[in-house]
Amino acid sequence: MTRLPLIYTPDPILKMKSISVKIIDKELQNFLDDMLETMYYEEGAGIAAVQVGVLKRIFILDIGKTDSDSTKNPQFYINPEIIECSDDKSVINEGCLSFPGARSMITRPERVKIKFLDYDGTERIEEAEGYKARGFLHENDHLNGITMPDHLSPMKRDVFTRQVKKTLRNMS
Repeated sequence: MTRLPLIYTPDPILKMKSISVKIIDKELQNFLDDMLETMYYEEGAGIAAVQVGVLKRIFILDIGKTDSDSTKNPQFYINPEIIECSDDKSVINEGCLSFPGARSMITRPERVKIKFLDYDGTERIEEAEGYKARGFLHENDHLNGITMPDHLSPMKRDVFTRQVKKTLRNMS
């Protein structure tokens, strides 16, 4: 497996909409394996293909079996679709690999029902709640060109952006 370079804000690709995957073959599965290697190296709970510069409707989550479980349990989502979201919301402090050094309180639905293709191309329907639902919604936003700052008020977005810029300066 190969570790892929991460894309950081303000790269314009992060604001672009990803396209559907047409063929699931060994080449795509190798790419999925590389994404997984990158996500684990960066210590993320999720990663979307756009975050490594590929505009395909793919993301990976590894939330573990429970919110506090550290067992590796990667799940691959190809061409995911949100079927339904709950009306009840939760507000949790989120971070993002493409926005290093900054976190912010983001409001999202508490539960989702989703349809997607898995690593082997099998269609699945899954219900998720809590942290996993949040991860799904966060990564799915990436596929639609929506990033964390889009969920923030102008003042909070400004603070968030300054934190990211400072971190990126320190990384170079």
